Amino acid sequence: MKIQALKQVVETEKHMKEELERENEKRMATLTQASKDQAKSNNALEKDNMELRDELNKAIERLTAHNQQLMKEKNDLELQLQEQVMKEAFKSAKSDPVIPSRPVSNHYRSE
Repeated sequence: MKIQALKQVVETEKHMKEELERENEKRMATLTQASKDQAKSNNALEKDNMELRDELNKAIERLTAHNQQLMKEKNDLELQLQEQVMKEAFKSAKSDPVIPSRPVSNHYRSE
């Protein structure tokens, strides 16, 4: 009777061990799949990140070029303004000759 009981215990433990092994295999399969899915997701995110970085760099290049163009235009306009001011000053000097100054007064002359 004891042997029969021991055989039953051994058989039960054997079944429990097999059940635990099957559960463990299922969990490992689930974890492996989850790991693969996560790797795919990470790769997709990295690809998106690289594309966004490229777009950002291109936008920065465009903005830098535009900024350089605006600075050139600003400098050109400043030069034009300086030329215009010089022309106006030259015209003004030509049309309004400087009158030589006269002595301030004779008040300080000794008599």
